[in-house]
Amino acid sequence: QIKPGGFDLTWLVKDFEEALRLELDFTSEAKNSERCAQSLSHLPHVKVPKVMWNYTRHSVLTTEYVPDMIRVDKHQEIADAGLCSKEVGGMIA
Repeated sequence: QIKPGGFDLTWLVKDFEEALRLELDFTSEAKNSERCAQSLSHLPHVKVPKVMWNYTRHSVLTTEYVPDMIRVDKHQEIADAGLCSKEVGGMIA
């Protein structure tokens, strides 16, 4: 058992373990990517790369290459493109 300061944190470790297992299942992540693409398909300036299922496995996620695509976590590149990070975030939230 994990009891720092007398608090039983076993439940926390189990929850973290399960979340980590799900995050590292790239087949599941690929399905999430497709759901995200569907949800954002009405936004003409948003592109979610297509999953290449022939090359995707439990431990490998392969997507199409999209030239000149700016990732949503690249704040400086977003700014350099003349876009506002808050507006971009608001479009996809």
